Amino acid sequence: MSKPEWNKKIKNHLIDQTESITELKESTWQNIDKELFPTVKKKKRRRRTKQVIVSIAGAAMIMLFIMFSSNEQGLAMMQSIREIFVEEKKQIVELEGNKEVRDVHLNKNYQLEYVLYVDESYYKVIEQENSDLILPKMEFEDIDVPEISMEIMQHTDISKDELIDEVITEITDSGLTINQEEEVMYPLESLVIKGVGNTEEYANPGDTPIHRYYIKDTGSGQLFLIKQVYFLTAAEGHGVRLNSMLETFEVISNN
Repeated sequence: MSKPEWNKKIKNHLIDQTESITELKESTWQNIDKELFPTVKKKKRRRRTKQVIVSIAGAAMIMLFIMFSSNEQGLAMMQSIREIFVEEKKQIVELEGNKEVRDVHLNKNYQLEYVLYVDESYYKVIEQENSDLILPKMEFEDIDVPEISMEIMQHTDISKDELIDEVITEITDSGLTINQEEEVMYPLESLVIKGVGNTEEYANPGDTPIHRYYIKDTGSGQLFLIKQVYFLTAAEGHGVRLNSMLETFEVISNN
């Protein structure tokens, strides 16, 4: 064999050996990678971590369920939490023994820091400078109908006793007689003061005005005053509907 042929053979052999070593190197590193970072073990670890997280979350949910479902108030609280901030929901209104299912819509006032669900098929909300005024949607142009309204106001620069005095003065100045002043839980936890007119002063006794005030103390120097105005004939209609909407009243915070 000539020297050039021998050199060529050696060169080819070295190339073949290099390729074999490269393949062995790749195979070796693949095996090492599988040992150090096995795909199956990775999945198992992730699954185990996920299972731990799910288990903790599940345990927390069970604890919350036990805590909240131990009494009726707890169940009501859970239901309330689920319904917070939904734009629309159903509300049952009972009028003279008959139950109606109404669609109510969320009304948010961040300036006054409250939310309230409004039956927009019956009422509209008018935003004023320092309050919200809720009025019947239907207007009677040719009929003289007594006022029906609900106004929501916020006070931060007055004490509760001072606000009570102002309400009492406003009622008496309107010629009404106070027939209710007490702490109530419905439609919201508050002090209610109600004034009623003298039926003998009206040609139609059903037009006798009723002014009902709710004073809600948030306990943080913030007071809400809700004033309802309606008349005797509307007591079982608008009077009930206004309170049903007020039942959904919630104080919120911008902080």
